Amino acid sequence: MKNPDVEAIFGLHVVSNQSTGTIGYRSGADGFGRLLPRLRARHADATPPTVARRRSIVVGSQIVLGLQTIVSRRLDITREPSVVTVGVFQGGVRNNIIPDEVKLEGTIRTFDEEHRTEIQDYVKQISEMIAAAGGASAHVHIRRDTT
Repeated sequence: MKNPDVEAIFGLHVVSNQSTGTIGYRSGADGFGRLLPRLRARHADATPPTVARRRSIVVGSQIVLGLQTIVSRRLDITREPSVVTVGVFQGGVRNNIIPDEVKLEGTIRTFDEEHRTEIQDYVKQISEMIAAAGGASAHVHIRRDTT
């Protein structure tokens, strides 16, 4: 980005907290974080629930649904816009075997560091508690990211 040298870059988003006909701005970069929950449960064939009590795919699905409630039910997004997205759900290699591990991967986007910490706490709490309720365990690793 030379000739001429770039002194500033502006990104454009449509947001609902601005009145029609006005333009708002804020300095600084968008904040990103990558969330990486891993869910462990006992491997099992596709058997009745009484035989294989730990269902990693079902519990992983419940975690995805639970994470979607963070922004919609726990945060005031009119105060600080935020996004929690799960974009990867990996588990299993056969149609009739329930895997012992499911990997979820997603992103957290927010501008405010305090807000980011609050979201990270919710991600860990929701993932671990849903996993425990389903007879599994979840390990959540969250890192700062730029993608």
